[in-house]
Amino acid sequence: MAEKAERSPSGRFPHGKKYNLPYLMGVYLAVNAIRDLWLVVDGPDCAHFKGQYIHGKHDLESTLFRADGRHRIVFTGVNAQEVAKDGEAGIVRALERAAGVEKAAAVMLTSMPLCGITGTQYDRIIAGHPLGKPVVEVPGWSLRGDWIDGYAQALLALAEGLEDSGVSPDQDAVAIVGHMMDRNEGDQTGNVAELGRMIEALDLRLVSVWLSGAGYGELSDVGRAGTIVALPYGEEAAALLAKRTGARLVRAGLPMGLEGTRRWIEAVGKSCGREEKAMRFVEQELDRVIPLVEPTVPFYFLNRGVHLMCDPHVTVGLASLCSDLGMRLRSAIVTGREQHMPQEARELLSGAQVLFEPMAGDPYVLLEGSGATRDDLVICNGEHVSGIRPRMPAMELGFPSFTHHALADAPFLGFEGTLRLVERMANALGEAQDLPCFDALARTRVRG
Repeated sequence: MAEKAERSPSGRFPHGKKYNLPYLMGVYLAVNAIRDLWLVVDGPDCAHFKGQYIHGKHDLESTLFRADGRHRIVFTGVNAQEVAKDGEAGIVRALERAAGVEKAAAVMLTSMPLCGITGTQYDRIIAGHPLGKPVVEVPGWSLRGDWIDGYAQALLALAEGLEDSGVSPDQDAVAIVGHMMDRNEGDQTGNVAELGRMIEALDLRLVSVWLSGAGYGELSDVGRAGTIVALPYGEEAAALLAKRTGARLVRAGLPMGLEGTRRWIEAVGKSCGREEKAMRFVEQELDRVIPLVEPTVPFYFLNRGVHLMCDPHVTVGLASLCSDLGMRLRSAIVTGREQHMPQEARELLSGAQVLFEPMAGDPYVLLEGSGATRDDLVICNGEHVSGIRPRMPAMELGFPSFTHHALADAPFLGFEGTLRLVERMANALGEAQDLPCFDALARTRVRG
């Protein structure tokens, strides 16, 4: 890389140009998770290509693109030469094209930076050209946010534009707002199912998950909930919805790993008057899960190093789980802005080297700076895994995933998700024994 390398605050990780996923990608993920929502992007045709990053690569079940050419991503096609001109007519045409698709229940509108900086009044255009379908505007904040911000702002825009359902909240009904539904495959449908299983174990009913792969019309079911549980990818939207409907708001973090899931269940149970049920459920689940996990610990995990290259919230959940397995967290390379990192992460990550928004390039260089050994485990997304797997054991997790797909339910949240994660981690380490990186010392290492 031609750029002069800088130093992170830890002084250990070299980094130059920062790697992070763009804001617009998060908006696309939200649209991908609402099956009948169409998106208009005020911008050039490069807006189209970001959708191809998801469709058929990360998400085999994605419907962003259609065989009839009436894709769920529509762009105005404005370019640098035309951006200073009045582009209202082109925006209206794109909105009409999207709304004209019979299967489109609603339309979302956003912009790329070269269009947004001209001061186009998108709200005025929407109000002045009714389409007979809801139109939701997401601010074009690509220059100030990343993909996690884009997803959160899409959920907030949906919350702001949601019409009042006129239904009184049911105190036994729960909605979950802020689930990162990054694809429609079995890992995420499994997460939705696991969230529902845990809520129902408290003798409550899960009536809505934002987002879950459902249709736009089903988002209004959130109005039936007496309790809204905020997950970290949509806390602002959850707070707005709770204020509007009068529902109680519960912030309990991400239910990932044994400790994260326990805290989440107990927080929901306490808020809903189901504290005893929550404690009993946790005890039952721990009695079920721990005996299944324990035999793997001395053979695969105890005293082994681990490196996490994930989004901030998944990093926290995995760090806690790896600690429970007896692993040593050597580094956390976070795909996301530092401002997204939860406060409770500081103690979990205190003994590891931490870098936010890593340099674009060979991820193995980052790991070398943290004292990585060839038999440590790396958990990372699909953009990093191909550069690591020949040299170290690696497991693909998170967005984007290009080589690991889930056709059946395979959650990574909740207690069931803990089992699946431990299973995948053990398998990744077991399969790596045939790689050159796994020498005889690694295979016969005495753990103590």
